[in-house]
Amino acid sequence: MEILKEHDIPIIIKKYDIMAIDCFYNEVGALISKLFCFEKDLVFVDAKPSKIVNTICEIYNNSSYNDCCKKTKKIILIDKKIPVYINDEVGSIWLPFGATSNDNDSCFWLNMNYLSINPHTTKVNKRNKSLKFIFEDGQFFEKFINYKNFMLKWGEGAALKYELLRVQRRILSQKM
Repeated sequence: MEILKEHDIPIIIKKYDIMAIDCFYNEVGALISKLFCFEKDLVFVDAKPSKIVNTICEIYNNSSYNDCCKKTKKIILIDKKIPVYINDEVGSIWLPFGATSNDNDSCFWLNMNYLSINPHTTKVNKRNKSLKFIFEDGQFFEKFINYKNFMLKWGEGAALKYELLRVQRRILSQKM
């Protein structure tokens, strides 16, 4: 398993379409981020997930993660674990889960564009409160998260996407 360094993050972001960011502690206690990239094997980076998301914001939005959060707060009026809109080619919305502010192994980030919520792409195990996410390219990972909490966060991301599309339609209609 090759683990890339923090200075490789911009190259990874530009080279691959990242579908999700998960993390774990290695045998020496360092937090390692596991990137699920579209049509690519897993990429491991010796960096915190928040650092990766912040770099994504800086590359595509020309602003920090905190600035992106402030913009989102104005649009959908939430103040905890805020979804972030990324102004890339496809308009990605990243959803944070777990203790994202503390960067520990319980946190993970999902890109809404690569995951649709239906019985074929999300398997729910109610006994141990875990969800198995299946991405567009067939990759999957399982996380221990309450389904209700997941759906609440998914709804916030959907609300952000809806508001952005509404504004975009309004601007386009005014130009005509």
